[in-house]
Amino acid sequence: MKDLIPKTLNSRIPSSLVLEIAPTNPGVYSIFLIEGIQLPHNIQAGKNGCIYIGKGEKGLKRRFSQEHLRTGNSGRSAFRRRLGAVLKEELDLKAIPRDNKYGRKYYKFTDEGEKALTDWISNNTLFGWCELGKGADFRMAEKVLADDLHPPLPDQPDWGNPFKEQISRLYKICQDEATKAIP
Repeated sequence: MKDLIPKTLNSRIPSSLVLEIAPTNPGVYSIFLIEGIQLPHNIQAGKNGCIYIGKGEKGLKRRFSQEHLRTGNSGRSAFRRRLGAVLKEELDLKAIPRDNKYGRKYYKFTDEGEKALTDWISNNTLFGWCELGKGADFRMAEKVLADDLHPPLPDQPDWGNPFKEQISRLYKICQDEATKAIP
């Protein structure tokens, strides 16, 4: 587990290249802001600009292509929902229900908003990862990354995120807006 941090940092590439290069193997990943980019609301990126960490147990490329970098898929990506909540005003995002089954819990953004969010991610982030073998303790690997990189966007109760309450309030604004859009 000690090599997670260097591997994640050394593998960082622009998000625009991720789908060409990311491995199909499972692993953990970190998402970083490009140097000089800041989040609004005085939310500070973690170490080395880290804003999010996660796991791709079914494969990293699959996780990136089907969730985080896929326009229209904020309803299935906690990273996109939480980042969108933070960037809502800046990108003029409008939250709508993901679908009728989940109502307000999982929202997404209008088509225009989803595109704006994907463009922002493509222009302002780097992705890094570390492949892990089957049967690896993905939760522990995420915790190792979180303890070192201190990303603000994940919503894990035991990661000591100083921005958790602030981001949760922004997230709730989106949930409430999506609820109002339910017919």
